[in-house]
Amino acid sequence: MPDYLFQREKPAERIDSLCDYLFKLWCEEKKQVPLAYLLHCWPLVDRSPRGFRRLAESMSDLAQFQTEWLSTHAAVLLRVLIAHAHELAAQPLPVSAAATRSAELLQRAYE
Repeated sequence: MPDYLFQREKPAERIDSLCDYLFKLWCEEKKQVPLAYLLHCWPLVDRSPRGFRRLAESMSDLAQFQTEWLSTHAAVLLRVLIAHAHELAAQPLPVSAAATRSAELLQRAYE
């Protein structure tokens, strides 16, 4: 396997685990709107840049337009998820990249 596939595997696994965690959290909290956004693009059918772009766009829409459905903890994890998906989609991070990076530090505190 080419080296670039190995480089993409770890972030892709992180994305899957973040999506799985958010799925379980929103099921437990019975939050249908965030679940609808998540299930629109996950589980990933393929691990192509197009699939990660779709995930990033859908989750960005959720974070931007449906904030009332997100707890602080879920919002932080969502920003981390968006950052990883943008990375794998080979897109530049949105303007709030610095905020996203600091959100990663917060996520590590929860782990």
